[in-house]
Amino acid sequence: MRRFAAHEIVDGDCIYRLGVVETDDGIVSDIYPLDGEQPFTEWVGGTLTIIEENGKRKLKNNTI
Repeated sequence: MRRFAAHEIVDGDCIYRLGVVETDDGIVSDIYPLDGEQPFTEWVGGTLTIIEENGKRKLKNNTI
């Protein structure tokens, strides 16, 4: 599992401000608000964009 925090997360029509994206083997498993410091979380800053590819939600290429 990897965790990424960003200023903004775009998931279709939803925009999350100051959020965390969890991925398992590159597939998005969870999105939630950033509430303080999270252990083992990589701060990306900027915007992370989530796309659907082959029925699975992934982070868009070149966003991290």
